Amino acid sequence: MTTINSPWASTPIVTDGNLEAATWAGAGKLELGSGGAMWVKNDAHWLYAALDVPGDNGAAGDKDYFWLSVDVDGNRQITPNVDINYGEYPPSDTTLGIQKYLGAGDWTGISAINGGEEYIQTVAPSPASPTPHRVWQMKLALSELGVEFNSAALQTIGFGVRIASPAGTTTDYPPNFDSNFSDLNEIVLASNPSEIYPPGTEGAVIAGVGFIPATLITDGYATTPSSYSLYPGLIDYAFCGSLQIKGNHSTIIDLWNAGARHYKLSLDGAPLLTSWDNYVWNGSTFVLEAFGPNANGQYSLYDPSTEYIVSDLLAFWNTVGTAAGLHSLTVEFYKADGSTVVASTPQTLELMIDNNLPLAVINTAMYEGLPIATCGIETLGGSVTFDITADSALGHLDSYTLAANWDAGSAVIDSDTYSPSHVSASGWNGVSDVGPIPATGWKPPVQCAYEFVLTAYMRTTTGIPQGNPYAQDSRFVAFIALT
Repeated sequence: MTTINSPWASTPIVTDGNLEAATWAGAGKLELGSGGAMWVKNDAHWLYAALDVPGDNGAAGDKDYFWLSVDVDGNRQITPNVDINYGEYPPSDTTLGIQKYLGAGDWTGISAINGGEEYIQTVAPSPASPTPHRVWQMKLALSELGVEFNSAALQTIGFGVRIASPAGTTTDYPPNFDSNFSDLNEIVLASNPSEIYPPGTEGAVIAGVGFIPATLITDGYATTPSSYSLYPGLIDYAFCGSLQIKGNHSTIIDLWNAGARHYKLSLDGAPLLTSWDNYVWNGSTFVLEAFGPNANGQYSLYDPSTEYIVSDLLAFWNTVGTAAGLHSLTVEFYKADGSTVVASTPQTLELMIDNNLPLAVINTAMYEGLPIATCGIETLGGSVTFDITADSALGHLDSYTLAANWDAGSAVIDSDTYSPSHVSASGWNGVSDVGPIPATGWKPPVQCAYEFVLTAYMRTTTGIPQGNPYAQDSRFVAFIALT
């Protein structure tokens, strides 16, 4: 097994095949022998990967191709319908395809990559050779690769790669990876940039929560502009789940130099007692380091000159079980004796915590004004209406959608999303016992069995980009045409 570190891509990498672009500088590199090299970088959403093959001049008729296989669940075994393989999508060589493993050397059919992912095959020079040669470049969704950054765990991707030469011979790295995942290569992903927040947006001591700087948190709620690349477009988001409480890097350096070696986190004036693991670079690899409070409720201050997989982590706080509502965080620093205070800028970070799921209920489903029985069968041609509840008790509903799904299609019947027009003293609770929806009714277009689904999403976040917590309710009805 070979391990490569993937540096953070502070600027999104354009998928144009130009490996000489500044955005590729410092990329992690895996030598593929005479086959060339594989380059990698990542950000919070994407893995940027390139296969650089100087020995392939890209002449027409070349029998060259590549595979990139990924152990999505990370168990070092082939898991059917979970682990994936990327390659060129036939018959075109300009589209990337994806397929699932069914077993050793066995796959599903291949389909085109998902929306947002990118791919290019080109012939271009690179830092490896000024002579134009084959370059394959990809932008792959980390969510598809089984990566979730909302933890202090080491995030890795086990992979194998095949390079097929112009002569038609193939070389696998590692050998026979398509039949045996036990010795896959490994990418260690960067979990955040060295300077995670834009200058001036971090808090004086508590820099922020996850990817959200403290200055974008007001009265406990996070709001981020659409131009904020790390986590754009939040409007009045509360917090939930496990939170990465980040320290201000410059401040921590100053405190360390002033002799600070311990600190105490306080939640609403009482010690915040939690524990977590982080990985630290020891000069040759990342090793696990455990953090937790001592008998005085103090934590050992990390050395800011060292490299952690999650940098400047003051606490990894699981808020589940914390009472919903507004809470305040403060931090105080001490010298090695645990009693001498090291002065720091006073700061209180308020966070609105809400780990509740919304209420999503289809209260009634009606056909031509009459209730539809459970798993009912109705005549095609009439209209259906619904009475629904999509509610957040604390006013933290983000959106709801009532949709119809059937074998050949789908349709949105009703929806609404939080916006400034919803702002009130209680935020936006959503809707409760509202109907008929739609007012004029909705007509199923074809004979089929239908699922009507109400989905309600919370306006809450862990501070790391991922899907909003949600709840669903469904009703099933068949509509038949009378002959």
